[in-house]
Order: sequence, then C-alpha cells, then structure tokens
Amino acid sequence: MKPESNFEFSNSGLIIALVVSLIAAYISQIFLSSFIVLFEIMPEDYTLKWVVNDIIVYAPALFVTPLIMRRYSLPRESFPPSRFKWAAIVPLFTAMYSLSTVALLVSHFIADLFTRLYGTEGLKDIFESVMPENQLQWLVILFFVGIVAPFAEEIIFRHILLRPLRRLGDRPAIIITALLFGAFHQNLTQFLYAAVAGVILGIVAVRANSVKPAIVLHILNNTFDIGKLYLFESVEKGKIPIDGNVISAAIFLFFIAGIIITIVLIMRNRK
Repeated sequence: MKPESNFEFSNSGLIIALVVSLIAAYISQIFLSSFIVLFEIMPEDYTLKWVVNDIIVYAPALFVTPLIMRRYSLPRESFPPSRFKWAAIVPLFTAMYSLSTVALLVSHFIADLFTRLYGTEGLKDIFESVMPENQLQWLVILFFVGIVAPFAEEIIFRHILLRPLRRLGDRPAIIITALLFGAFHQNLTQFLYAAVAGVILGIVAVRANSVKPAIVLHILNNTFDIGKLYLFESVEKGKIPIDGNVISAAIFLFFIAGIIITIVLIMRNRK
C-alpha cells in the first residue's frame, strides 16, 4: 500500500499533474513524428510502419504519464469491491458499438454542416492510407489496431489516469478520461466516437475495479470494426459470395439490438 501522504495533495494539484503529463506526452509525439518526417526514416514495410506508428503514439504517454501521476495514485484497497460480471461483456459490447456509431454519425453531420456553411473539408477516412492489400496485412492491422491499441489505450486512460482521478468521484473521473481519450485520437472523425466508448469503458473499469474487462471490451470493439472492413472489401472484390446488402442488414440489426440493450441497461441502473 502507498503511503498516506498521497492524500495530502489537492484536487487542483491532481488536475494540474494530469494536464502536464498529457501535454508532455503530446509534445513527445509531435517531436517523434517530426523527427521521422524530417529525416524520412519511415519504413516502407507495412508491419514496420505500424510498429513505428504505435511507438510514436503510445510510448510517450506510457512513459511520461506514470512518472508524473504516480504520486497521486490511490491504493487498491480504497476502491469499492467489484460489481462487474464477465457475462455482461457481450451486451456491453453491443451497446458500446451502437452508441459509438451514433456518435460517429453525429461527427459526420457536424462535418457536413461546417462544409456547407464554411466550405471546410469533410471527414477523411483515417484508414485510407493504411488499408491492407493482402491477407498478411489484414492480420497485421488486426494485431496492431485490434489488440495493441486497445491494450495500450486502456492502460493509459482506464488505469494510469482513471484510478487517481477517482478521488474526484467516479462520475467526473469517467467523463474526464473519456474526453481525454477522444482528444487523444487527434481527429474529429474519432473524437465523439472514442469519447462515447470511453464513457462505457470507464464505467466497466470502475465497476470491475480493474482495467482487464475494459481491455477485453475494447479489443472486441476494434476487431469487430476491422472485421466489417474486411467483409465489405472481400464482398466488393468478389472473394466472398455474399450480397453486401445482407451484411449491411445484419450490422443494422446488431445496431438496433445495441440500442435496445442500452435502454434496458439504463432502466435497470435507475432502479
């Protein structure tokens, strides 16, 4: 258990440490990215590109943030006992997918509105420049986006940051880390999507008093998105003898199921 002196720091000091740690991580990201571009050392190999990308994105936050936030962390014993059941992962995944999809649609609506009013560009496909071209590359993107990214992001946001922020209250901690999680993606395409997902992931981490269920839920969400991309591309190229409309209909039904589950979960929590 950590010494009781950890509790002497003010909430304002905690917020300052949080902001400073993330700013330091972002500055490190910018420096690393600029270094790569300036010296033109980005590898051509698809796998190595993802390795470099993940080092640039996650290494600074995983290294810098704990150094600054460590002194503010709370002992495990100070949290309430777990109220999470692993069987809830599937309905929570369905609900998170549906709510995140709604958030993504809102993002596109806002972008389209600004395009019409001010002539700005629409939202770009963030995967357009790194779309896989063969089966091996699909496995690579599945590994880095479906497994590495969820693991690193949950450690940063639902472990390193969420735990000390819980001294402000669980609800503020969940909302703050969700907004920071959205901002961490550094693009409008993913901000609302990630922020909404971050709320659910934060609730899961708090209920479970552990980051493990949040990691599993995040992995399910990302692998599902990659699976959709793979299915639609395979149908388009004639690799799978299925009508694309059938897949779209199945995904739509999954979306509706998620909305219904969300309503049920909200009603249960109100009781």
